[in-house]
Amino acid sequence: MSSITYRADIDGLRALAVMTVFIFHLSASNLPGGFLGVDIFFVISGHLITQILLKEISQTGQLNLREFYKRRIKRILPSFYFIMFISLIIALFLFMPEDLVYFAKSMKGATFIKSNFYFGEFKSYFAVDSTEFPLLHTWSLSVEEQFYFIWPAILFFILKKIKPILKMLILLVSILILLGVGQGSYFSSFTRFGEILVGALAAFTSFHDFFIPKKPAIKTILALLSITMIVSSMILINKESVYPGFLSLFPCGATYLFLVSGHKPQTFLHRLFGTSFLRWVGIHSYAIYLWHWPVLAFYRYSSGAIEVGPMMTTIVLLLTFTLSFLSRRFIEIPAMGLKFDFKKTFISLFFVPGLIFLAISYTLRWSQGLPLRINQISSYINESAPVRGSYCHDSNGKICLFNKGEGKKYLLFGDSIAAYHAPILLKTFTEKNIEFYTISSNRCAPIIMDNKAAFFVNQLDINKCLKTLNAVRDLLSKQHFDAIIIAGKWSNIIKGEDFESKFKSSLRTLLAKADQVFVLGALPYFDNRAINNYRRNRYSPLLSKLFYHTDSVQITFDKDEVLRQQGDQVIQNLVKDIPHVNFFHLQNYINKKSIHLPINKEKMLYSDSYHLNDFGAKFIGDQIHEDLYNDLLLR
Repeated sequence: MSSITYRADIDGLRALAVMTVFIFHLSASNLPGGFLGVDIFFVISGHLITQILLKEISQTGQLNLREFYKRRIKRILPSFYFIMFISLIIALFLFMPEDLVYFAKSMKGATFIKSNFYFGEFKSYFAVDSTEFPLLHTWSLSVEEQFYFIWPAILFFILKKIKPILKMLILLVSILILLGVGQGSYFSSFTRFGEILVGALAAFTSFHDFFIPKKPAIKTILALLSITMIVSSMILINKESVYPGFLSLFPCGATYLFLVSGHKPQTFLHRLFGTSFLRWVGIHSYAIYLWHWPVLAFYRYSSGAIEVGPMMTTIVLLLTFTLSFLSRRFIEIPAMGLKFDFKKTFISLFFVPGLIFLAISYTLRWSQGLPLRINQISSYINESAPVRGSYCHDSNGKICLFNKGEGKKYLLFGDSIAAYHAPILLKTFTEKNIEFYTISSNRCAPIIMDNKAAFFVNQLDINKCLKTLNAVRDLLSKQHFDAIIIAGKWSNIIKGEDFESKFKSSLRTLLAKADQVFVLGALPYFDNRAINNYRRNRYSPLLSKLFYHTDSVQITFDKDEVLRQQGDQVIQNLVKDIPHVNFFHLQNYINKKSIHLPINKEKMLYSDSYHLNDFGAKFIGDQIHEDLYNDLLLR
């Protein structure tokens, strides 16, 4: 059995891991696989913690779980809670209400040690807007603590009951199973447990002195191979790769080789990784990891930038390293030196702070992000409200009826594009006392199929969509309409299987229940980050009072705008020769009234890239209703 001795080269490896993650977060183009530094951390963690547990069990014949968890709490939580507190203070001054609610939810996830589950539910780690979540990086801490909640007991059992060679076979099989179970799921606990177990396997081989190279030449070859594999992985694996999974064996296997080949006498490569600067970075790696992401996230949120330029990179590096040094010196080290027993440690460093953060989280969510913090609160509310329930959007099959009477009858249905057309059309229909029915549902194509199915809708939205379409079918069985209006995100809908024939079949169904059908095109798509940046600069409690100005924000078209135009053109070509079916677009009327999208006279008319907000829809309806009446109702 090998004894545990401090290895400076492991701190050097930590330095490599944290700096590759840092470089990747500054710009993914700098190092496409830099995110693999987290995998290296997992392996190192599994190696060191398992070594400590193995030593305790071998020397005492038992395992003091209270002492183990006391050490983990003192090591991890003080710095973690402090940085979450600082992030909370900044978020209160900087974030818009909806973003503060998301922050509060992530704070709850981090407190309950389940950040990876929270972010895994609705965010991709590589999504552009994920770069603005200050607590996104806490997912890896959650994974580690989940693992160490169960690992000591499992380790104690297998150490007592199973022979050494069988232990390593079990670990190896477990690693392969776990990597396969979570294949491609970035936040998966199972896959990451497999990576931590690679480190545990390295600890076992060292502890039992199995497969540890003794000859210097072999150790040198393995060390060089390990670094070559790590560097190659970071170049060849990127965010498009199916990762994590079996590909994890490359960076994790490389880290394993580095660890097992680093016992004395060490190779020149291990000695290089043990030099003073790399050791310093490695010793501060936990603090650097905790600080670097919030610094970048708050910068990106306040500036609207995705890439970080050379000047800001220098500032971010200096700020991160300074904060890391200070937090380790005045928080991390003093906390580890506290002479508390388990009960006092648990209550003072885990339970009480956690309870406070949970109370704050629930308060922020209950208050809907403290909107009273916002500059020009009434304007913000008007310009931020999307078109929703008052027009029966996502209404679970309920159809809204306006202007009930004996006159003409019109029906509008479709997806969220149809939803924002409802207030525009309602102005016209109310002026002329026309009975107006409307219903819509997210990502619900306005196509009525014979088999009562939904066309080209994902599983997340299918139930609401089916209820919407069934409600339309039921209404059509009872009513005949002067016109039926359908609207959708055609650039997506036309990708559905056998779209053309199903679309034309649906039009025939609608024409049997209406004198004419209008197909509405979508309004232009704009860059969502620029829209958010404009709104933040105008309304954020902090940004609205600083040097940022809304006139400096340039709102450009979204990358999907060309697809929107192509989709609308496809639809227009399909219906141009079908009697009583007309393609209709509001853009002409908006241009005629010199209304600028998405901002008109410093008023934001959009809620996001694709949709008008409630204010914008009503404003446009007020401006164009006379012209719309002449073209839409007098045909």
